[in-house]
Amino acid sequence: MYKTPPRNDAFCALHSALSFAFYVVVLAVTMLVLHPAYLAISLCSAAAYLAALDTPRGLLRRLRWVLPLMVITVFFNAMFSHRGMTVLFYLRNGNAVTLESIVFGLLASVMLAATVLWFASLHIVLTSEKLMAVTGRLAPALSLLLSMALRFVPRISRQIKRTAQAQRALYPPAGLSDRLRFGVRVLSVTVSVALENAVVTADSMRSRGYGLPGRTAFRRERWGARERGFAALFVPLAAVVLAGLLAGRAAANFYPSLDFAAPDALGAASRAAFTLLCNLPLLLNRKEALTWRRLRSNI
Repeated sequence: MYKTPPRNDAFCALHSALSFAFYVVVLAVTMLVLHPAYLAISLCSAAAYLAALDTPRGLLRRLRWVLPLMVITVFFNAMFSHRGMTVLFYLRNGNAVTLESIVFGLLASVMLAATVLWFASLHIVLTSEKLMAVTGRLAPALSLLLSMALRFVPRISRQIKRTAQAQRALYPPAGLSDRLRFGVRVLSVTVSVALENAVVTADSMRSRGYGLPGRTAFRRERWGARERGFAALFVPLAAVVLAGLLAGRAAANFYPSLDFAAPDALGAASRAAFTLLCNLPLLLNRKEALTWRRLRSNI
């Protein structure tokens, strides 16, 4: 199941179509652009919003395995990619470690970390109900598959814990062979339960007429003043970012030498727009908090 969105988070209460569009734009820029300025903006914004959404402790819990993954990415890229003109030193086997390969690995690791953090917040904001509401009419089968995939990992984790507790109470493992059999039993039971739940879900959705032409869906959302205000900011900012990308202001070449797009007015405007775009959830929450404070002060 999804983590319950915080009640005081205004972005979680936003229309699901706008939330979905926001994550599509931010993730597309994060995964397709390797310019250091855009990646730094994306990583810092993703970390800030996740800390506000899931508490700083939740952010630190994810960084405990994201940071080592970043170090491993930089290390392996430097060890196995020897392209580039700026040689820093040579390994014992004669292969060169270049500045270009280290910089490329560093930016690739930042891109990976930013993507992971954005998906962590997406997992909280876009619940299965919202995701199916956005994509259910366009691609009902794909919508159901994505919804089940996003909830698969936390659901399986809980099932493994329950199964392990039950198996440990019935058959406490003593030696190495018992531990191996214990692991096989837990894995077998978990896979069986997962397959059974998938079949039950498919039968349940089929019996409800999911995906049939003319099927209607109950939705609690409405397009109000908050949605119109968010869209009035989101669309122009996304347009400025897209204009900068199409004009080559985010170009980044690493081989044979480092070559990044020269800064100019359009590039600065595109990066400023991307900064505001990535921080729209925080700005919306801040605006709602100020509104509530003003209303309480007038009581």
